[in-house]
Amino acid sequence: MLQASDKPANISEDLWSEYCEFRKARRQYYCEVSIKAHCEKIANFAELGEQSLKNSISNNWVGVFLPSPQKPPPQQSTSPFFSNSGLSEQTQRAFAEFLANETPKPPDKSEYIEFLEQEN
Repeated sequence: MLQASDKPANISEDLWSEYCEFRKARRQYYCEVSIKAHCEKIANFAELGEQSLKNSISNNWVGVFLPSPQKPPPQQSTSPFFSNSGLSEQTQRAFAEFLANETPKPPDKSEYIEFLEQEN
C-alpha cells in the first residue's frame, strides 16, 4: 500500500495523502516493486507530477500519466470578410487571393447563340 514515506520529492504532502486515500478507496494496492516503480515514474514527471496525480484522481484513473499538451487557441483573422469563419490564416489568405484573381466568366446562352450564327 502507498504510504507517506513513499512520497516523491516533487509532490506536496497534501496531494500525496489525497492520492494515497484515493488508491485506498479504490482498493488498488501495489506490491513493493510496483510502489518503487510507480514513485520513480511520478518523480520523473518533474513539475508535471502534481498535475498528473490531480488528473488521475479527478478522472478516476488507475494509472498516472503525463498531462496532455494544451492546444493553442485558434488565431483570430485580421480580415473582416473571414471573421469567425474558423478558417486558418493560411486558408483565408489563399481564398482571398483566389477571389482577387479575375477569372473569365463563361458566356451566357445569348452570346453563345450569337457566336454560332456568325459561324454559319
